[in-house]
Amino acid sequence: MTTRPPAIAVLMPVYNAEAFIDQAVRSIRGQSFTDFELIIVDDGSSDDSLAILREHAQEDRRITLISRPNTGLVGALNEMADVARSPLLARMDADDIALPDRFQRQLDWFSRHPRTVCLGGRVELIAESGQPLESPDPVTGNDRIQQEALAGRTPLSHPAVMMRAEAFQQVGGYRDEAYPAEDLDLFLRLGELGELHNLPETVLRYRMHGGSVSVQHSKRQIQKMRQACEAAWSRRGITGRFGVSIEAKPQGDENCPILANPTASALAGRA
Repeated sequence: MTTRPPAIAVLMPVYNAEAFIDQAVRSIRGQSFTDFELIIVDDGSSDDSLAILREHAQEDRRITLISRPNTGLVGALNEMADVARSPLLARMDADDIALPDRFQRQLDWFSRHPRTVCLGGRVELIAESGQPLESPDPVTGNDRIQQEALAGRTPLSHPAVMMRAEAFQQVGGYRDEAYPAEDLDLFLRLGELGELHNLPETVLRYRMHGGSVSVQHSKRQIQKMRQACEAAWSRRGITGRFGVSIEAKPQGDENCPILANPTASALAGRA
């Protein structure tokens, strides 16, 4: 006899995050929507991260904890997605804080918008200490989000997104060769199956610190972002311009990059 899978599978990779991991896990365990599984891969941490995670796993049966030698972020993410049983996959980083109603807000959106394959939301930037910094307006609307992604701007905050597992598997998941722009590469491929959206409400506090991937690998990240865009331009049969903000254009404008591809045009016209 099999049990019904949880509504959401949370994917949280952890590597040497002892300073922040307790708060991150507690923010997930404290969600107002409780029907989820929290899958954590401790990716070969050498600090006390694993000990902290084991305590949480003993207290909460919703947690699946995997610990093994380091394979890197992409390997950990795909491993967790393979373990997941849920129709929705939610990303979460080990140094961020999810707001209590994040899952409920995102689940409500998916139930009302069946064409959405990936959903983010507003994030509040915080300092390493947790002090609030700013809360920039998110890019909203499928057309605008896809246009920004095609120009090399990541319009969805990776640790704040929730995705349909079926769409994730259909596009092949994360690709190791795209790291450290694996998120933009995935969003561009998902955008060829369905719609990308952001909630206007804040769903996550995003911690800024020197150990983040974007800080450590900024030059390589830009290179990989360009490659992801060029591959997307080729798949969609369009001519793009990397790093150039694209003004939103009305549906049906053949000069609009997202609408130049017949497949993408059909997606953009969906309500």
